[in-house]
Amino acid sequence: RGQGTRSAPQRSSIRMAEQSYSPVVVREDGGRRKLFVALAAMAMAALTLVTVARSGRGAASMAEAGAAGAATQSLQDARETYQVTAHTTDVADELQGWADGPGGMQHFMTVLKQDGIFALRFHPGLDEDGWGSTLYAQPFFPPDSLGHAEHSLGHTIVEMTVAEGHGVNVKAKGKVSRGAFTAGDWDFNMTFRFSRGDKKVRGEGKYNIHLDTDVTSTTGDLHLYKLASNVLHGVTGHTRAIHDTGDMKTCGVTFGEYTHLTWDPIKDHAFFPQEFSNDITVDCSGAYNDDERTNAAYKPSLAVELRSVGGDVPMTFAGSFSNWLDKDYWLDNIGVTPLVRVPSSVRTQHYAVTIWSKALPGDKKKLDDDGEDGPAAESGRGP
Repeated sequence: RGQGTRSAPQRSSIRMAEQSYSPVVVREDGGRRKLFVALAAMAMAALTLVTVARSGRGAASMAEAGAAGAATQSLQDARETYQVTAHTTDVADELQGWADGPGGMQHFMTVLKQDGIFALRFHPGLDEDGWGSTLYAQPFFPPDSLGHAEHSLGHTIVEMTVAEGHGVNVKAKGKVSRGAFTAGDWDFNMTFRFSRGDKKVRGEGKYNIHLDTDVTSTTGDLHLYKLASNVLHGVTGHTRAIHDTGDMKTCGVTFGEYTHLTWDPIKDHAFFPQEFSNDITVDCSGAYNDDERTNAAYKPSLAVELRSVGGDVPMTFAGSFSNWLDKDYWLDNIGVTPLVRVPSSVRTQHYAVTIWSKALPGDKKKLDDDGEDGPAAESGRGP
């Protein structure tokens, strides 16, 4: 993927066919502009999705963000100076979290918020193209159009500030989308910290949903968030080997304390387990993305734990792989979401939420001296 300057997110949308579970997402990497759509109409429902741009680096430099008229806050602690910048153009609206410490300036997370979406992307490592999966941290019923201006504009309010103490605080609130209508309110409040030595971003906080309807066969299942990613099958790497690659490999799903399942999209294109729990963790691995058509990159993991507090809200998991797109590196063809299944009469839901993203062991700033990057480092042996 290219290493040029950021290309701004573009406004668009795509409607998925009825009864489709397929998460079709168009993404951007590097300096080339493409469309990025977040995904997943799952659990027997149609879903309309919005596109947002995706950049391999997130931002070329701190100076670029300042040149865009960014408003900046900072807070000095013993290890890092945290800063928040706002980058807004006619087609982009994003907030960026930066940390300045012993290793220099690190753009470790971005919040995309144009057209009513609330999406989180993380960059915990040194690889300039090491931006991986995307988390849409907002609930919805199908069919939906997250970010569609006609329905969502003005329904979502997002802010990022330097936290009192250490890190950046992200707050968001909006309407629960249900097609052309809304079905309640939600709010999100988390503090994220960057661990330079561990190459990890971690956030903890609260996520609340207040529905104005039961979850019924009329509404369809309640989707608690969407995670969009990419898996490639049988593509040619930079060493000319044919292999599987992408932004992730597998997703681990943990229900409570004892049940752990692993979803491998290459082996199982659709994954709808029957387990339920008030505590569900989805941990999608990173991957060394090696496709000869674009820059090789170490993509970080992305994990989310939701734990119901103060009430019984059984959750399950749904995952889908659009395998007919398994050669398209510019598409997010993976979609995962935790679900509150039909029927449910729990209208007020409170969750403790933890989100973390960690770089691969082989993540590094530059390619090997021979000009090639390779999967040896991915296995933990290092460059």
